[in-house]
Amino acid sequence: MQSNFPVNLRKHNGFTLIELLTVVTIIIIVSAYGIPTLRGLIWTSQISSNTSTLHSALLLARSEAIKRSAPVTICRSTNPSTATPSCATTNSLPTSNTGWGSGWIIFTDFNSNGTYEPAGTPTEVLIAVQDKFINLPTDGSIIPTPQRRFISFQPTGQTFGNFVQFAVNRPDADTNASHDRFICIAQGGRARVDTTSCTVN
Repeated sequence: MQSNFPVNLRKHNGFTLIELLTVVTIIIIVSAYGIPTLRGLIWTSQISSNTSTLHSALLLARSEAIKRSAPVTICRSTNPSTATPSCATTNSLPTSNTGWGSGWIIFTDFNSNGTYEPAGTPTEVLIAVQDKFINLPTDGSIIPTPQRRFISFQPTGQTFGNFVQFAVNRPDADTNASHDRFICIAQGGRARVDTTSCTVN
């Protein structure tokens, strides 16, 4: 006997093996080109941020010296987040530390000796503190040339001695040397950012 009910044929939709392999291949190709590009963008953004952080601090120290008509020092610190931060006593070495990436303090420095002395006469005032923002030397570093643990700005905004260069170095995993940035401080005390090594000015 023939049934009067129509047969309900279902069409099963899905990927064929060829389609699946094509999609996987596309994902692999996009990942091969996209991930390194994304990583590079992250690195350049971080280097730019590190450069801007120190450059802004140098501008602040100089402007505070002019405003207060008193010497103001910015110094590298290895304990900036403590209750009584102090200036570092070791040099910046990219193989063993992050240099100025460990942080710094800015303070009035009436005797221009590069030492924060809150109990001194007159009392030295802590103006600003920057906590550590580069964790490991492999993550990058900020190295001054010549080696300087502190920079003092006079009431005129000038610094004494030769010009100073800060090399804001990329992470070890970043092989693109063009990502490095340089902060150049002239003898007059002005700081500028450059993409190439500083020249004496």
